[in-house]
Amino acid sequence: MAVKAVKPGRTSLSVTMRARFDTDLPLVFEAPGGLVPLRIAIFEIDQYRMRNGWPAPIPPMDIQAKTLCSGDGEHLADRPDPYQVVTNALMRWIVDPDYVDYTDLAWRAIQRGTDLEWRSSVEYMPSYIADYTYRFNSEVFTLPALNFDSDTRNHMWMDMHNIMNPTGYTVIMVMSPNSAYGRDVDVPYNGIWCYGEATPPGDTFSEPSSSFMNVTTMGNFVYLETDQTEVSRGPGIHDQLNSNSPMYLVMSFNRPNAALYAGSGPSSMHKVIVPTGTTVNPLSPSVVLGRSTGDVLHTADMAVFEIDMYADVLTDQQVITEISKLSRAYGGDT
Repeated sequence: MAVKAVKPGRTSLSVTMRARFDTDLPLVFEAPGGLVPLRIAIFEIDQYRMRNGWPAPIPPMDIQAKTLCSGDGEHLADRPDPYQVVTNALMRWIVDPDYVDYTDLAWRAIQRGTDLEWRSSVEYMPSYIADYTYRFNSEVFTLPALNFDSDTRNHMWMDMHNIMNPTGYTVIMVMSPNSAYGRDVDVPYNGIWCYGEATPPGDTFSEPSSSFMNVTTMGNFVYLETDQTEVSRGPGIHDQLNSNSPMYLVMSFNRPNAALYAGSGPSSMHKVIVPTGTTVNPLSPSVVLGRSTGDVLHTADMAVFEIDMYADVLTDQQVITEISKLSRAYGGDT
């Protein structure tokens, strides 16, 4: 064990003092000698306004306006109403109180009168939302929508034999792939546009068809199944699933291939060609909106704003032209 000797160092103390002397002057309440003369100069400057950094005279006749405004980075969309937009569709359904009839449980077309209509039942009729609100960039939209929710199994059906081209036709849907009340992730797939007739009682039922094309969503993609081909994957909708704003879903049914488009506007449409079979059988005119064929276990979560039907297969340019028209009312990537 080492031993270290410790010796105290030298200790010093330093003290410093400062002093300041002030003189208290006597209080003076009156000026010495009495009155003190004062001189005041007053100047009045003519009114002027700043122009390009320099003062400029105000003209003899002028208009002034005082306003108070505030903003938080958003503005209400100033767009035409959907019925003011003219498309080339043969039939067109928009969500409006004049066309959605909860007495007859029907959704009637704004174009070509009321000879064809979507029908439903008290149990399955989708709900009407008068003020569905969403945003594209800085624009805030408030529009009516038909809300389909898989928890309440909302769907509709229609017989299209009066208008549908049995060999091929096109459908454009303005819709959000989410219900206004959320999306049920436990449903493995959702029927969007499938073969089907008026829904009978029961969760499952027989609904055979010799020729059909069914469009469903599963995960982050749109899928197509036909009577001659297995389920084929179409365009992705990942971005649209993470937003409540509408997307544009285009379905061009034809043989031997069909085209599926999805996107948020004319500049972001993604197209996928899927096989549909080489045997040209007339397509079934019975269609269900928002459920799968043969059951009510795979109904859709979606908010629908508009459906346009065309009696022929549209080209790519025609699709973009129609989407550009619709995006004037609903917004979207231009």
